[in-house]
Amino acid sequence: MRSPTLADLPPPSPGKTGWPWTVETPPLPDARPDGTPWPRISIVTPSYNQGQFIEETIRSVLLQGYPDVEYIIMDGGSTDDSVRIIEKYAPWLAHWQSRRDKGQADAINKGLFRSSGLWFQNINSDDVLLPGALGVVGRARAGCDLCCGSVIEFSDDHTYTVANAGIDPASLLRRMWRSDEASWHQPGVFMKRAAMIKLGGYQPGLHYTFDLHLTCRYVERYPTIDYHDVALVRFRIHPAAKSSAWTKVYEEEAIRAREMLAAELAFPRNRQIAAREAQRRRLMQAVSNVMKAGEDVPAARRAWSTVRRFPALGLDRMFLGSLRRRPILWLRALVSADRP
Repeated sequence: MRSPTLADLPPPSPGKTGWPWTVETPPLPDARPDGTPWPRISIVTPSYNQGQFIEETIRSVLLQGYPDVEYIIMDGGSTDDSVRIIEKYAPWLAHWQSRRDKGQADAINKGLFRSSGLWFQNINSDDVLLPGALGVVGRARAGCDLCCGSVIEFSDDHTYTVANAGIDPASLLRRMWRSDEASWHQPGVFMKRAAMIKLGGYQPGLHYTFDLHLTCRYVERYPTIDYHDVALVRFRIHPAAKSSAWTKVYEEEAIRAREMLAAELAFPRNRQIAAREAQRRRLMQAVSNVMKAGEDVPAARRAWSTVRRFPALGLDRMFLGSLRRRPILWLRALVSADRP
């Protein structure tokens, strides 16, 4: 379906201005510059009780001015006003439903297997596609397997841009934090729908790391990436967001996803990296637990006792880096280790 115009959609709520309320992306021509048709792009939005944000998400997808967008919303049976809002935009949706599901990965999979586009992306119901984002994907160079742009993380008092870069299985598996050389954030990474289906879609048993799990498997088999130095999505950070609740549960799942990949990845080297990183994260988790315990014991003593309890730390690059950054702490730990 060709994207509707601003005049086609319901009027914005009072006081709402700018993108995507009173601003739209200029419509693209019917064909690409070389005369070929624009590839269909399928977008799935999983949602549950995001009535305060979902309308902005919907409008940001529909007002892309793109000639062939397929938009599907999979609501998990919301009890707020989400359904009322979705119904307002039903004429421009390829499909929508509101019923209980087995989690975010399950909802996205249902949309994925229903969709028909060349490109696929899932956009959360509290995130916002930026103007012209789908046009960037539609112009992706022939033969590429992924099309990537950057993601702007934002909250009431914070803005940070993640420029997807250096994406490969090893960097994804080792990812503890981001750098200019290697960074990844799912909303800015568009993949081929057919390839995702060949891989079975997202793992429904994972609730936090299903996107990392699939991306590792995908990029190992389909490694050609078209990178674009342009922001495609704004990723909202707020207290109710699932990603804002990352705790011990998330870290445990991050370890489990790597353990799964240690058995599932195609190349031995990548399986070895996955197994090593899972083991490393378990070690760091154990160290963290020890360091948090016994707060009446000085930090230096706790640090040294932790090293003696987990000798593998001596070979870990994060630990060796801490020696360089905090030599005084470790010197104190050595001196005081045997004191009563």
